[in-house]
This record gives sequence, structure tokens and C-alpha cells, in this order.
Amino acid sequence: MTAQLERERLGSHLLEVSHEWQTKPYRGGLEWLKPRMVSPYAVEEEGILDTRLGVTLQSTELLRKHTYTVDISTSNNRVWYDLQYRYSGMYPGFIISTGSEPLLGFLNTGSAIVPTIIDDRNTRVSLPFRWVLKQNVATSLIQFRPEIQFRSIKAIDSSSGESLSESRSVQTLRGYLAIGLELEQAIRDLQPRRGAVIFADARHDLNTYLTEKGRGLRVGTDVYIPVMSSRNNGLQMRAQVHTQAGGLFYGSSSLHRNQFDDIPFEGYRHVANLQFRYAIPLIYPDKGGFFIPWYVERSWLVMFSNTIGPLGEGVSFDPIRNSRTSYGVEWRFLTGFPNFRINIGVGVAFEPTRRKSVYFVQ
Repeated sequence: MTAQLERERLGSHLLEVSHEWQTKPYRGGLEWLKPRMVSPYAVEEEGILDTRLGVTLQSTELLRKHTYTVDISTSNNRVWYDLQYRYSGMYPGFIISTGSEPLLGFLNTGSAIVPTIIDDRNTRVSLPFRWVLKQNVATSLIQFRPEIQFRSIKAIDSSSGESLSESRSVQTLRGYLAIGLELEQAIRDLQPRRGAVIFADARHDLNTYLTEKGRGLRVGTDVYIPVMSSRNNGLQMRAQVHTQAGGLFYGSSSLHRNQFDDIPFEGYRHVANLQFRYAIPLIYPDKGGFFIPWYVERSWLVMFSNTIGPLGEGVSFDPIRNSRTSYGVEWRFLTGFPNFRINIGVGVAFEPTRRKSVYFVQ
């Protein structure tokens, strides 16, 4: 018994030499530049904008001090891109982004105003502040992100991609604030089962080619209401308004996800929006194959309503007379390979006042 206790243990020689080891600060190489995730995507655009097909590349350094994301896509005979780099080696870190993306705009030809594509080339620098006030069963936090944007915009032809106007420069100061209150989410919940998020986004032009500097503000709240939480069901209510002067920072197309057959109240400067989304889990198969490692993680149903209406445009916000509402249902599922996840859904939305339906995949 004593001989067994005195027997040399595996790796005991390392204890003897460990005091001779020298420590030095960690320095990573350039291997983190190699993409660790590659994911294709498709974005269904509005109006004359074609559907964008692209791929996302993403990677991060071992200690997550350096992270980058690259989006490359194509539509309307043009290549679009967005490159984002984030440094987290010291608080609060910083984010630098640059890219070129298509926007729906309108061009005055002298005889008529016609829709066109705006090539928005921009560079953004922001500081992501984050304070966690509480983190146990529920989480409360504050996020604040000041940002400065340098943009160069010009109109291009929707079919050939040729320039239709000269480039115009705009510099904008932006501030985003989000306050999360008592957010609670279980492992299999599709969204927080209770809690609220209050958010605000403010923008102001520092320099612009327009006669008046643009100013914009969007405020709103997300409220999560526990409904049959024992079965992981959840109800989300979102209420928000935006107001702007000078340039147009916020479009009503950002208030819905293909839930109308057109863009309701596009170009309005003051818009209110009310949304309800009720998520119902269907199955959690969590199954895949060995030789073909494709798996299905979960599937769920979403019932929703979306009301959009003008506010302060010479009319009062009336949910019945001066607004548009769509109701619909969406079936979604999370699937893919172990390191390549796909979140996709199909749905239908119906607008009773116009008796029009729209089917979508997103």
C-alpha cells in the first residue's frame, strides 16, 4: 500500500520544472484572419431593388480581442460589400465599418420623379459601451453607442448600374441607447419570456449637401409578456415612433419584414408603428445524420400583426382610418450543419382593408 502511494504520479516531473517557466503577454499571430464561418444569405429588397444574394465571412481571435465580419453580395449588376472590425482589448473598445449598400431613392428628372437606386458608400466609427446592472435569473443592462458616419451617395441605373448623378457627401453623428429591464429567457425559449427593452436612436447631420441639415429620432419599447411560459410560448409587443426633418433617416420599410405588398407610407417623416408577435414552439428534434451531418434543431410558429400609420402629417394617428394593418402567420425552423446554421421561414400576410395577401420566404 505504501509503495503504491509513493509511486511517481503521471506528469509529476512538470511540477518540478514549472517554477522555471517564464510568463509573457499573449500575442496571437495572423491565423485569426482565416474565416472561421462562411454563411450564404439572401435579402429580399423593396421596389426596383433586386433580391441580393451574398455570403458572410466571419472570424475572431482566440481571446476575442479582434473580430471581423465581411458581407459580400450582388444585385442590379453591382457588387455590394460591408466590412466590420471590432477591437475589444480594452474597454469599451471600438468598431470600424466600411461598405457600399443599395438604397431605394427617387430622382427628379425635371419632368417627373422616378424611383432609382442609391449607392450608399459609408464609413462608420463607434464606441460600444455596455453596463450590466444585474445578471442572475434575470438580466438588466444599458447599452450606449455613439457613432460618426461619413457617407458618399449617388444615384445609379437599376439595370446597367451606371452612375446617374455625382457623388454627394454627408457626415452624420448618431447615438443609440438601449435599456434592458429584468430580461429573463430559458434555454428553449425563442425570445425573452418576460422583461422590457427601451431603445432610442438619434441622428444629426454635421455636414450635408442639402439646404437643411437632417435630424431624426426613433424611440420605442419591446415588452415581453409571459403567456404559457411553461411551454416556452412568448408574446412580444413593440411600439415605436420616428420623426425627422431635413434628410430622411428612417423609412417605413424598416418597420415591417415583407408583411405588405408595397411600402406603406414611404417618405413620410413622422410614422408610428405597433407590432405583436406570438411564438409557439412546435418540435425540438435535435437530430442529424452521421455520414450526412445535416440536422434540424427546432421548428416554431409565429403569429403576428403589424400596424403602421402617419403621425403629424396633417392627420392624426388612427388605427382604423389612417393606418394600415396586416395579419399573418410564419413557420420557421433552425437547421444546418453543426458549424453552419440556417434560420429560415415561410409565411403569409393578409391586409383586410385592401384585401391583399403576400407570401414571403426569409
